[in-house]
This record gives sequence, C-alpha cells and structure tokens, in this order.
Amino acid sequence: MSQPEVKKKKRPVVKEEDLKGARSKLGLKGEVKSKTYEVMAECERMGKVAPSVFSGVRSGNETVIEKPKPPSGSVFGK
Repeated sequence: MSQPEVKKKKRPVVKEEDLKGARSKLGLKGEVKSKTYEVMAECERMGKVAPSVFSGVRSGNETVIEKPKPPSGSVFGK
C-alpha cells in the first residue's frame, strides 16, 4: 500500500504593481480597536513603557469576558 504522491501547487506569480497597490491600502479601515493597541496608546500618552506580559503589571483580567465561577460544592463530600 503505497501512498499517492502529493503534488505541490505552485503559487501564482505576484506582480510588483499588485504589491504597490496593496501596500498603499494597509491600515485604511479606520482606527485599530484591539485592547493591546489601546493599552499601548494609553502608556504612550502617559509617557510610560507599555507593560510586558512577563512584568505582572497587568493580570489579564482586563480582557476577560466572563469571570471564572467559584468551584461548586462536591457531590461526594457531604
């Protein structure tokens, strides 16, 4: 039982003029709305360096949609 030979598809040729048009359209959809960008902009306004994910300054709870529920009581331990 031999496996069928996998044929690699060739990528279409990208023209230089297509790249020029695409580069000019980057970022034209309005202001970025991500929380990361918002925090970076806030820190820039305050003259601070944006917090590192390793610094512990931000816990991650700022972006949590649902708060974790406390563990329910055990069904065995009454």
